[in-house]
Formats: sequence, C-alpha cells, structure tokens
Amino acid sequence: MEGLGDELTCPVCLELYTCPLLLPCQHNLCRRCAEAFLEAPAGEPEGAQAACSSEPAPPSPEDTPGSFACPTCREEVHLGDRGVDGLRRNLLLQNIIDRFKHAQSQLKRDAVPCLVCDAAPPRDAVKSCSTCKLSYCRECLQLLHPSRGVLANHQLVAPMESFDGMQKTVVCPDHKNKPVELYCMEDSTPVCSLCKLVGKHKEHDVAALEEVFESKKEDLQKVVEEMEGKMEKETTKIIELETKKAAIESHGAQVKSQIQTECNALIDIIREREVAMVAKVDEVVKDDTSKIQTFIDNSEKKVKSATSCLAYAKEAVKETDPACFLQSEQLVRGRVEQSTSMFFDDEEHTRIPTDRVSVNLSSAKSLMKGLDLPHAPVISSEKCSATAGEVTVSWDADGQDSDSKTSFDLAYIEWETSDDSGVFELHCSCDDESSDDPAIIVQNIRGNFSVVRGLSSDTKYKFQVCATDDSGGGVCPSASVSMVTLPFFFRFDPETAGKRLHLSERNTRAVKGDAIPSLPEVPGRFKTSTVFGDAAVSGGRHYWEVGTEDARYYLLGVAYGDVSREVNVGESAGGWGIERTSGDTYKAHDEGNSCEINFSPHPDKIGVILDYNAGFVTFQDANSKKVIHTFKVKFERPVYPAFSLWIGLGGISSVLKLHTGVSMPQ
Repeated sequence: MEGLGDELTCPVCLELYTCPLLLPCQHNLCRRCAEAFLEAPAGEPEGAQAACSSEPAPPSPEDTPGSFACPTCREEVHLGDRGVDGLRRNLLLQNIIDRFKHAQSQLKRDAVPCLVCDAAPPRDAVKSCSTCKLSYCRECLQLLHPSRGVLANHQLVAPMESFDGMQKTVVCPDHKNKPVELYCMEDSTPVCSLCKLVGKHKEHDVAALEEVFESKKEDLQKVVEEMEGKMEKETTKIIELETKKAAIESHGAQVKSQIQTECNALIDIIREREVAMVAKVDEVVKDDTSKIQTFIDNSEKKVKSATSCLAYAKEAVKETDPACFLQSEQLVRGRVEQSTSMFFDDEEHTRIPTDRVSVNLSSAKSLMKGLDLPHAPVISSEKCSATAGEVTVSWDADGQDSDSKTSFDLAYIEWETSDDSGVFELHCSCDDESSDDPAIIVQNIRGNFSVVRGLSSDTKYKFQVCATDDSGGGVCPSASVSMVTLPFFFRFDPETAGKRLHLSERNTRAVKGDAIPSLPEVPGRFKTSTVFGDAAVSGGRHYWEVGTEDARYYLLGVAYGDVSREVNVGESAGGWGIERTSGDTYKAHDEGNSCEINFSPHPDKIGVILDYNAGFVTFQDANSKKVIHTFKVKFERPVYPAFSLWIGLGGISSVLKLHTGVSMPQ
C-alpha cells in the first residue's frame, strides 16, 4: 500500500476520509466536511478538521439543500432536496481505507484488546465479528461466539480496532434505504429495482451487478496491469537516467581532474624548459664575454706597452738640437715602428654577435592558447545521402576554420530492430580501444564529410562523429543519427551478355535466342549464353530475386569480374552458381567442382542472399524461403551477379526476369 496515503486523504481536513461521499465530479469528501461547507459556504468551514477527525455521524434525518464548490476541482456541487444525504457514500473508498488502516496497524503491531473479556488487562483479540462489531480473544470466541447455530453466518475477520465503514450495503441515491441491485449500462451507475420500474432508468438497459462487477473488475485489472507495466518501465528508465547522470558527473570529474593534471604537467614542463633555456643563455653569454675579455686584455697590454714609447717619441720630437736629435732619431723611430706594428687590424671579435641567442615562443603560445575541448560536431541530415551499399555522412562543427587542427572519427553500427531499440544508444568508442562496442571506426578524417562503402543494402545504420583537437583537446562525440541504405538495385549488363542472349524491358528480362551478329566484340563479353549484373558487391549483405517461372534450363550465381568468358559461371575459378538441369534436379557449381541437388517443387521465383563479409551466398525459394543451396566463400575482390540460359527440348526458350530493389527478407 505504498504511496496510497495521498489518495485516501481528504483535501479539506487532510486526514483519512471518514464516511467518504462521492461528488458528481468524481472527487471525494468527508461527510462532516461536506456538512461544514454547507454551514459556511463562503469558505472553508472552521473546525472542519476537528469535525472530520471524530467518529462519523449517521446521515442527518433532515434535508440539507444547497450547493458548494468541490475543494479539489472547484466544480459547483448542487444538492437536491435531500442535501448531503443525496450524495453517494463511496463504499469502495471506505473499504480501501479500512484495509489501509488494518495494514498500518499490522505494521505497528498494535494488539487489539478483547471487548468482552473479564481479564484485566483484556487479552489480545484473535478475531473480530463484523456482524456483532465485537473483538474476541481465543477463549471468549470459543465460549461466546461458537461457529454453529445462529452465529454460524456471522463473518469473522482479522482483529479490528474500529468498525467504521463496516456497512457494506450501497443504497440507491434516488430511493432512500433501497439497496442497489442492478447496473444501468447507459448511465454507468448502480441502481435499485425501483429505478428500473418507475425511476429515471426505466427505459435504460440494465444488467445484474455481479455480471457487470466481474467484467468491470477484469477491465480495471487490465488497466492496473498496464499502468504497473508502464510504471515499471518508467522506474527502470529513471534508474537508467540516474545511472547515466551519475556517469556523466563521474566522467566530468575525471575529465576535470585530467585537465588539471595535464595542465600542471605542462606548467612543470614550461618551468623545466625555462630553467634549461636560461642556463643555456648563461652559458653562451659566459663563453662570448670570456672571448671578448681576452681581446680586451690583449689590447690593454698593447696600449700600456706603447704608451711609454709614445711619450718618449713625443719628447724626442720636441728636441731642437739637430745633432742630438739625429744621433737618436733612428733608435726612437725603430721603437715607435715596433710598437705600431702591434696594432694590426684584428676582426675576429667582430665575428662574435651580441645576440647569438634569441627566443621566439609565439607558436608555442598560439598552441597553448588553442588548448580547448573541441566543439561537438552536428550531423547534418539534409546533407547526408544513402545508396544500396554506400552512405555519405556530413556534419558541421562550430569554430572549425580552414586552419583547424580538429580531426574526426566516424563510428557506425548496423542497427537491428529489437524491443529495446528505442532506448539503445551508440556510444562512440573512437578513443577506447578496449571497448566491446561493435561499432566500426573510420579514423582521422580531415574535413566535414565521409563516404562509407561496403555496407549492406536495405539496412538501418547508426552513425556518430567524434571530434579530436590535435592541440590536445579530448574526444567530443555528436548525437547519433540513423540512416537506411537503399535495397540492392541492378540490371543485366549488355556489355557482358553473350550474343545469344536477348535483353529487353530496360535490361531486366533475358531470353535465349538466335545469335545477334551486330553486337560488337568487347573484352568483357561472354562466349557462352551468360550475362553479368551491372553492379558489383565489395561488402555487406545484399538480396535480389529472379523470376524463373518461364525458365527451363538456367544458371544463377555470382562471380569475380575477371572470371573466364569461355565457360559458364562456376565451371572455372572465381564463380559459384546453381544450374537447373531438369525438373527437380539442380547442380551446384563451386569453382569447377559440381554436385547434384534435388529440390521440389520448382520455384517461380528464386531469391539470392549474398553476404560478402560473412562469406556466403544462399539461393532459396523466394516465396517459401526454403533454402536450395548455400556456398561458403571467402571473397577476395568484388563479385557480380551472374546468369546463364539454355534452350530446352523442342526449342523452348528460357526466360529470366530480374526483380531488384526489393526488401531484404527477415
């Protein structure tokens, strides 16, 4: 009875209903609350709660005409001459309340005392009599209420504290004290026998209460079960959503922690590089300044040595006595010239630049500024397209420019219809190599579209795009979208048709006849009465049908494009097919190897299922789905549908009719 309390609570007194009355609007109200409304129609009556919390009073013998607004929906409730007595007592609700109270008392394990016991204190009751409205302990029950005689028909129930609402008789609202015995089918309400005879239900169809009871109860049970099922699904959905919410929060916390860790690591690297680069600058400065200092020391030594010689020479120039001057002039000149010779032009120091070290971190700063989580791509459904085995997926990514460092991974999965497909979600596993997700990944896409080939025809796929920022941003997936490939469509290829094959009806009908000499000789044309389909299969699962109703001798198969043109398909390497040789006899040709097959009756139409990736081709009756034969092949290159025809006994021509673009059988 979990959650039932709200349904059993009066909207006025906010207590469990006592003597609940059913209003015309199908809401309920305590009898005392209804009477209080009539006493104070302008608003909620004072003391309503106190009135309803007491024992319910029996119906007033006096009429209480008037009206009041339903406290739940505010619809006006108009009472007739009988007043509140004209409202039906909701015995179903009263019974539910009684069971609710009993369940609550059982939970509290409160003992019900025996009401007739002489013991002090009274012993615990084991049964209550709904007729006597008394509770009995085991001894008193055996002594005072034997299960025989006039008391045999009394109803014994589990011990009850109160006998409120034990009155089970529903009385007619139009005929006082007359119990209802029938059910009006037109008004959907219980009525008494007088209502059918002389009342307003006289002309209405009625039925026995028990008959309608079983039917209505069964209908309600179905509704209850349906609601329970939906509630169970909704509860499961809530659990899934809560789990997903927790997963999102957990993942967000992990990513935040990862960002902080990675950024701290980057900061550590920057500081390490700062120390290393500064040390390198110090080393270069020390080396270059040491060399310059050597040049300075040498030059200072030369200047010091030449200074005294220069001073002496200047004094010699001041000499006015010719004899004295000329006597020492050569010696002085020699010393000056010797000192002058020390001052030669040395350009070695000019080769040492003052800015031998420099730094330019603009690209690194640009890269650092570009650190960000990539924008989630949005798949543009209007730009996407699909053919039989190929899908073009296009997407938009906000913030991406021509120099964008963002690459994309495309994940896709075949979408099988199932009961829970409505809630299945494809999680892109582009960055999780350990994932069990069966999605196929196309990685490192530059641009905003990708063409996926080798898909199955007439099949639903789910696609999702993940963006990865080359500067270090994480994977950001798009919402998944579904696309359906078209059914496999092809026609007979006239460039490969043997000269005795006549193609018509837009190359969907083939007949064996006389040779057509006007056909040009082309490298791909068969020498036999064989023709290929004009579409190759290089992946996925595909299906087509061939009408064989008017064919007597024929071969259906698949083959590589470079199979021999000199023999029928299957009689050499690279071909597989079934050949009808007589009424119920077929041959299976497997790259030159043959075996007989018996199959009856002869199908009017044969279906061919080619699963390139799984490695098999199956021929079956298109109507009964009964399998004729299956070849298991590990295909290595594209294969083509292949067909051959022969003229039967008496010159009867064989006709094959293509049926392509049809849905894949389930």
